Amino acid sequence: MPQTNPKRTLYPINNSAGAYTTIRLTTWPMYVSIDEDPTQNAGVKQGLQYYALSPFAQSSNILADAEGPFVAPITDLGKPEIEFGDEHQVHSVSAQGLGGPGSAGNIDVPGGQVTLGTPLIAVRSAGAATNILVTEQV
Repeated sequence: MPQTNPKRTLYPINNSAGAYTTIRLTTWPMYVSIDEDPTQNAGVKQGLQYYALSPFAQSSNILADAEGPFVAPITDLGKPEIEFGDEHQVHSVSAQGLGGPGSAGNIDVPGGQVTLGTPLIAVRSAGAATNILVTEQV
């Protein structure tokens, strides 16, 4: 399946009383931005509560070594609510990426296991349930 750069993915997230949704990388990004979907909740942003996850966290304890919880400021100035990496280093040959995408449902070697992408963030809405738009730039 062809991919574009930047890759944009829409994720539904729970309200402020619900469970956090873990967002994992699906590409090899240098920069990731996360913003609320402007088509939800009549265009009124709810705010985001989140933990910045350790890239080494295991699924059985995803919040191990996490930073947070944080509340992202609601921005309407064309700036995303949450950012990871440096958007000015996207095409740098010397900058380090944020992690890897895993095997996307495919096994790496015969008899091997499916691997998951690097965990990036555990997020939920600070108000009503909504969607977030995750943009990964390679």
